[in-house]
Amino acid sequence: MRLRGHVIMSEAYLSHYSLDSIYAFTDEEQIHPGAFVIVHSGFGINRWARTKQGSMVYMCYIGARESLWSHAPGPMHILCTQHTYEERTSPIEELVR
Repeated sequence: MRLRGHVIMSEAYLSHYSLDSIYAFTDEEQIHPGAFVIVHSGFGINRWARTKQGSMVYMCYIGARESLWSHAPGPMHILCTQHTYEERTSPIEELVR
């Protein structure tokens, strides 16, 4: 699964549309089965690391001064991409040109 396009948002975003409580992942990282993503509110460099148990974990930093969940206690939602659209030309269109 690619991380890019996934969104994490608080319940508050659904009722108040507060931009402080939503984050869209932009990294093109491939997250393999058995790997984890840890989201940090603060600043840092996104990177792969290993846990003490040896599992792969992708460390992702939002770059915010406060956490997404500090403004909105309650559930967090993770939305994943279903489809992506990329404009392409068909091989037939290439031949016609």
